[in-house]
Amino acid sequence: MSFGKPIKKRRKIMGAAPSNNVSPSKGLPVALPIHSVPLEIVEEIFHNLPYQQVIRHCCLVCKQWKEVAHSESLWRERCRREGLMYYALCKKKRNLIKNPSAESMPARWDCACQYTIKVELLNKNKKCLQTFEPETVIFEQWNDQQWHSMTHVFKNYGPGVRYVRFIHGGQDRQFWAGWYGIRVTDSCVEICPDVE
Repeated sequence: MSFGKPIKKRRKIMGAAPSNNVSPSKGLPVALPIHSVPLEIVEEIFHNLPYQQVIRHCCLVCKQWKEVAHSESLWRERCRREGLMYYALCKKKRNLIKNPSAESMPARWDCACQYTIKVELLNKNKKCLQTFEPETVIFEQWNDQQWHSMTHVFKNYGPGVRYVRFIHGGQDRQFWAGWYGIRVTDSCVEICPDVE
């Protein structure tokens, strides 16, 4: 006989054992543990859920569900079923610029320089639907040049966008001969699903 702490009744995990109301001898289906459901079935279920729920909640259930929720096959098939192009809902946020890296050092401290950028959303006829073109950024001479970041998110641009025109660059302001002035690296254009 034990006189220690009282033994707590163990809770049963949902799906770990047949329900008291279901008799396996009558040929009724028995609930299976969640990890024994084939991943092909899980993927098919994900196709029928809102994509926000798949991205925010389903991937938190277990490692296997996370892999399914982030799989390329899920999103390709989902886009095919919904008549969308895959890259428009790409969860992995792939950079669409072919060569995003440039020099590995910031602008020279002894040479003033300037940076310009213009990004346009274009329709199928390459007519501009929306533009991002901030003022020219100027870095003064004899300044402690640091790397700077510029970010812009297009929102509420409406239907019909087919192309992104990305133009940026700069030059030194002393017009010295040689390789002076602005340095640009890790440029990026991403097309992401709206998760709001």
